[in-house]
Amino acid sequence: MSFQTVYDAATGSSHLDCAFLARRFDPATGDVEGESESLVVTSRRREDSDRGRMATRIGTQGRYTGLWRSAGPEPRLWACARRGWVGVVDLSAPADTTWERDRLTTRPSGLCGVDAGAHQGVYVWGSLGAEHTVHRYPIAGGEAAPLAHPDLRIAAMVGDAERLVAVGDGAASYGEGTWARLRVDTDSPLVAVALAEERVVACTDDGVFVAGTDALTEFGRLPSALPGDIRAIAWWHDALWIAAGRLGLWRMALDEGAPVCVRDDCDPRSLDARGDLLFATSTLIASTADGTRFEAAGKDFVLHARGDAALGAFTE
Repeated sequence: MSFQTVYDAATGSSHLDCAFLARRFDPATGDVEGESESLVVTSRRREDSDRGRMATRIGTQGRYTGLWRSAGPEPRLWACARRGWVGVVDLSAPADTTWERDRLTTRPSGLCGVDAGAHQGVYVWGSLGAEHTVHRYPIAGGEAAPLAHPDLRIAAMVGDAERLVAVGDGAASYGEGTWARLRVDTDSPLVAVALAEERVVACTDDGVFVAGTDALTEFGRLPSALPGDIRAIAWWHDALWIAAGRLGLWRMALDEGAPVCVRDDCDPRSLDARGDLLFATSTLIASTADGTRFEAAGKDFVLHARGDAALGAFTE
């Protein structure tokens, strides 16, 4: 039987030092949650080498919904799965090391991490029916602390040493144990968020950009964007970078509001701007140190690593 693989999201400092999510499925039936495989793959730079060593860390026939790799010389890797599982592993440990796990009563739909500062930690958000939750974990692992929920259906979160912001059907900023709603100049749901100097920047799924501090007002649009095109945004090298799926990789200055296409030959699906600009495409993991020269790895890695193994050989 032949299989197909798709990469979804990458986290880390470069394409050589990162982790990413992948899906493996039978192309005859398509990607069906519960039948397809969802996998976590890592890449670690080899000493005195410009190559990375990839390894499949864990897999499930459920669906991993979030992944984050901490910065620093001893990184931790966090993942969450829709069935309620949250886990962390020390990346210096062997690839078959058992993950430290927690199980939530809600279904996690995403996670993000903050490396340092007042908001340091890993944030997992999710829902079950009408119940919506946010939990905060120590980066090194340990017991979760529930946070107040921002009273919006969260699509994305971002944080730094000073701020923590959630967006979805609205936007809210967290501080001193409570969430404060931000006024937003659009009724459309927000799907991506970034922190740009003193401003919060967010985007709707059809490419309308809003920015501000306490109030987010429209300042730009991505040409030809349709619902589902915008996958992620990030502030890197004094510009807003946009992972726009089928439309490619874009860059925009906040004071101009006119996006410029940087690469139209790829379909970026995520962004991490904590080192090089790192992103996943459907077939590659790529990064750039200067916004001009790009390098990539991982093509067909999961396909070859899993070989002819039947779907579902992995268990959580």
